[in-house]
Amino acid sequence: MWPWGHLAVGYLLYTAFVRVREGRAPGGPATLAVAFGTQFPDLIDKPLAWWLGVLPSGRTLAHSVLTALIVSALLYALARRRNATDLAVAFAVGYLSHPFADAFLPLFQGHAEYVAYLLWPLLGLPFYHTEATVLASVGSFDLTVYGLIQLGLALLAVVVWLLDGAPGLAELGRLFGVGEEHDPAPDR
Repeated sequence: MWPWGHLAVGYLLYTAFVRVREGRAPGGPATLAVAFGTQFPDLIDKPLAWWLGVLPSGRTLAHSVLTALIVSALLYALARRRNATDLAVAFAVGYLSHPFADAFLPLFQGHAEYVAYLLWPLLGLPFYHTEATVLASVGSFDLTVYGLIQLGLALLAVVVWLLDGAPGLAELGRLFGVGEEHDPAPDR
């Protein structure tokens, strides 16, 4: 799945979770946490496999549900100390959505062997015939039904995010210094 597909799935799951549980839209910091969580497995596995050769595949360590549960539990325990469990839950929803979203297409196509990464290292990995570069992956994008589904999910997520009040946008603006009002220097 492409990054925007992961982001869409994670955000849609998280906003539904918050609305059902708390009857409100997600907050800004939690939205940023879920967004980071949706990308986390690829940020770990791809460089370690493709560039450093430490992992056997771009879907192993951080894509394993075992790792996801351990990381999420540790993060939650740390967040409890800082009274920030909402951020840990948001990250965990985003993180856990990622490996399962990657599993959708192989399972739909009847290739269950390609989801062994979900229980790596307990299960071995099949041979993946992919080029191990981001540029090769970007160049291979085409508008298949699966690609169109991901674009549709991304558009739906943007609409829902806007209806939710664009949570996280103000925090990003502050982080990058965009939209801040600056007082002019006083006259001397």
